[in-house]
Amino acid sequence: MSGMIVKAIACLALCTAVCVTGAARAQDNTQSTPPPVPPETAPSEKETWKAPFGGTFTATLAALNDYSYRGISQTQRQFAVQASAAYETRTFSEQLPLTAYAGAWGSNVNFPNTGAAAEIDINAGFRLKTLSDKLSFDLGYPHPAGPGDDRCIAQRAHEP
Repeated sequence: MSGMIVKAIACLALCTAVCVTGAARAQDNTQSTPPPVPPETAPSEKETWKAPFGGTFTATLAALNDYSYRGISQTQRQFAVQASAAYETRTFSEQLPLTAYAGAWGSNVNFPNTGAAAEIDINAGFRLKTLSDKLSFDLGYPHPAGPGDDRCIAQRAHEP
């Protein structure tokens, strides 16, 4: 029992020494802090690459521990890999801030006895942005291709 007390006191002493040393270094660093950067030399806003026709591309890639839709696992509680890509045009005119977009999203799925291996969702539409892009209206068409759909990529394990 006394060995545990000695270990606890040693651990407490070590933690106190680390905290005191860190506080002392923090005080030393505040004295040698450089003056703030003047506004005229501040870094400029990040540039973004513009796609053809002045539009923008976006893409994502995710590795997840499960793909669940409305509380039901689509991968039998196994890992999922999901990717998406989309293109949005620039606004058609200054008076009407309307853009068009098209994109696709995909994920692996696992439904026994269906042969389904992936779900591919395709979408397209028009987006009207107002109030400095703080409010938008979207008229789009999403098309999910899920298990049992002939547009779903099928995994055929028994093919030669």
